[in-house]
Amino acid sequence: MLDLLPDRNAHSVARWLKRWPGIKVVARDRAGLYADGARCGAPDAVQVADRWHLLNSLGEALRHAVGRHRHNVAAAVQIMMSAQRAKTGSSAPPPGLAQLRTDRKAARRERWDEIRRLRQQGYPTSRIAQLLGVDRRTVQRWLAAGGEPEHSRPHLPSHLLSPFEAWLEARWTSGCQVGQQLWRELQQQGYIGSRVTVARWAADRRAQADAGGAAQPPPTWKAPRVVAALGI
Repeated sequence: MLDLLPDRNAHSVARWLKRWPGIKVVARDRAGLYADGARCGAPDAVQVADRWHLLNSLGEALRHAVGRHRHNVAAAVQIMMSAQRAKTGSSAPPPGLAQLRTDRKAARRERWDEIRRLRQQGYPTSRIAQLLGVDRRTVQRWLAAGGEPEHSRPHLPSHLLSPFEAWLEARWTSGCQVGQQLWRELQQQGYIGSRVTVARWAADRRAQADAGGAAQPPPTWKAPRVVAALGI
């Protein structure tokens, strides 16, 4: 049997559950209104999160964690692809993070649509945050901005790397095009910066070299969702 409730309302949920007093388990998403409805309509039932929402929530948490370290993740991807290309001898351009950025932007857009819908229904900021499982200040910031934030930071050249750019260019031209190897050799030259900075330089230099080649569509990279699926 399948019933479709007329609205997203705790009273509607409770009213429907009271029609079936033998219910022992209620599977729901993380919205607080369903928790309230279940507590009122089936107080003796055990509330659980269903498999899909567990996976979805874990995927969102992982995407947010990756998003906070997106520059390091991007550099790690470039290092991995550089090492793989060095082993195989392939000159194919490394996969970009365009698809990952598109997925994150779509997720932010969906969250903003939900925030706006709840706001139009008269829910206060604290309640919206509770229903969506986000921080109250995030809801306040998005409402004040009138939409989801755009994460774009200008790429600034490293002042630690500037004195070695001529040396890097010479090594690159000679055939050493693996960021990790360049970083190791740079340390012997007196460089004290991070490996990530060198990897980013190598990625930028490779992008310049590949700019004249045929563009290839970036592969879909959904690592957070894959990790989430493996964890369930």
